[in-house]
Amino acid sequence: MISPLVASTALLLVLVSVSERPPHFVWNVSPSVPVGLYVLDSETLRVGDTVVLHLPPLAERLAVGRRYLPASGLLLKPIAAIAADRVCRWQAHVLINGRVQAKAVLRDAAGRLLPTWQGCRLLRPDELFVLSPLSG
Repeated sequence: MISPLVASTALLLVLVSVSERPPHFVWNVSPSVPVGLYVLDSETLRVGDTVVLHLPPLAERLAVGRRYLPASGLLLKPIAAIAADRVCRWQAHVLINGRVQAKAVLRDAAGRLLPTWQGCRLLRPDELFVLSPLSG
């Protein structure tokens, strides 16, 4: 019997060999989306797609310093809003286009205060808003 790891590796090699452009593989270790191997492409991004991103420098220092992320600083998150969407935070509520999408937490699992923001922002063409359905 072929082990699942061998079968998975063989499938990945087949995918790479038949693709016109090689896929990008990312191993996720953060709890913001399920841990595992992700295959990413560069097609048009839509709400619901998972993206790999680097945090802005200040946020990355906080995330790595508090051990939310490994030193690479890479993060996988689902896209919750795209260009021309209106993203707001009012108290603990996160709204996208006027609909409550999440309740923000004030402290992390260790009890430390998390950065907060209030107000609204209309996303520009070069911006995305990511929001994890999982805690972490």
